[in-house]
Amino acid sequence: MKFFLIIILFITGCIPIINNIKKNTPKKKIENINYFKWKNRILIIIDDKKQATKKLNKFSLKFEERDILILLIKDNNSFINNTLMNDKFHKSITKKIKNINKQHKYILIGKDGSIKKTYPSDIIIDKILSKVDSMPMRIREAKKIN
Repeated sequence: MKFFLIIILFITGCIPIINNIKKNTPKKKIENINYFKWKNRILIIIDDKKQATKKLNKFSLKFEERDILILLIKDNNSFINNTLMNDKFHKSITKKIKNINKQHKYILIGKDGSIKKTYPSDIIIDKILSKVDSMPMRIREAKKIN
């Protein structure tokens, strides 16, 4: 009986450790965009001219409130929070967006992993936030917060 209790305590004590490992996975070890499915919305920015990221800084809190990760693609590389992602991850991104209009530099991916909308480079960021706020899952999240 003592052995059984020790096993139960050990297992339940390890659950938070396992969860922390998943949350703190180094970004360089993430090999597929599906890692973020059901956790985050992703705003992919194709920054060929290196100008798109300048207008995002003032929206960082709004992105965080909506569980939006900014994924930057430039020079055939992918970055999340200025961390260079590995090649497998970059390939998973390029595969997902291969059929996107090349004029569109912003790609919004929902928590379900699907592409919700694409935008040209001259988009007003508030329009992207409004699109997120109109999504049923985001409406439910906002109700839980309030």
